[in-house]
Amino acid sequence: MQLLSVRWAGTSATAPFGDQAPMYDLEATADPTYFSGRCADVVLGSTRRVVGRLGVIHPDVLRNFELTMPCSALELDLEVFL
Repeated sequence: MQLLSVRWAGTSATAPFGDQAPMYDLEATADPTYFSGRCADVVLGSTRRVVGRLGVIHPDVLRNFELTMPCSALELDLEVFL
């Protein structure tokens, strides 16, 4: 997100007056692809538009894809930033 000049909404840094740079935040969500309680949506600014999701992959999904090690995933809709 830093490369896209999108700041985290929870940052303690104060924005300069009139700064209109977009900000993002993470909100807990439920998705069967991810381990329960280990999933979040990436939401953009005051519009609260969901632009991505991240989390720890559920063990059933790992088995279905024959993955032997725990893993996490992040997906972002970069088209929003173009």
